[in-house]
Amino acid sequence: MAEINVRDLISPKLIKLASDATMKKALEAGGTVLARAARLSWPEPARRPEPWAPLAASTVRRKGHGKLLYDTGKLRDSITLGDVTSREATVGTDAPYSIFHQLGTKRMAARPFIPVDSKGALELTAEVEIRRAMEGVIEAAVT
Repeated sequence: MAEINVRDLISPKLIKLASDATMKKALEAGGTVLARAARLSWPEPARRPEPWAPLAASTVRRKGHGKLLYDTGKLRDSITLGDVTSREATVGTDAPYSIFHQLGTKRMAARPFIPVDSKGALELTAEVEIRRAMEGVIEAAVT
């Protein structure tokens, strides 16, 4: 799970101007953008936080194809915006195996799809998109 501090993304002036209702809408917009960015890791390899390692030959033989992180599409399709309050938005998946793909295991390379690096920092493209979405909501509400 990635935890992103809004105060690192949005100017303190804008945060002070926003009501709780506006912050909730801004976080909803930012969370929606983050979920979309994660889902785009499949069709747009450049959006991945790091390149995905190829499948082992034995895995390709077993699956019958070499598509990375794709058997049924459940993981990709399950990445959604969850609970949103005026203080936080949750983006995640109910696929119990998602953590193994995001972080890797002793026997499997990490193939991260949530656009954060190993230290939890947002990938730059996602950060810019989230900031724009959130600031747009706040600016529209306060002007």
